[in-house]
Amino acid sequence: MKSLKKLLSIFAAFMMVVGLTAANVKAAGNGSITIDNPVEGTTYKVYKIFDVTYPEGEGT
Repeated sequence: MKSLKKLLSIFAAFMMVVGLTAANVKAAGNGSITIDNPVEGTTYKVYKIFDVTYPEGEGT
């Protein structure tokens, strides 16, 4: 039973790393934001948290 728990925890950690790596995408050009099922009378705001720039050829 201990080995099964250890194997499952290693598998879960591996899947988390794969999931985080796959979510790393680059946006090209201008983007857009679409709100599905907006509530009438509600104001939606967008905030830019930070800006990242990479030297040419890095960060790919």
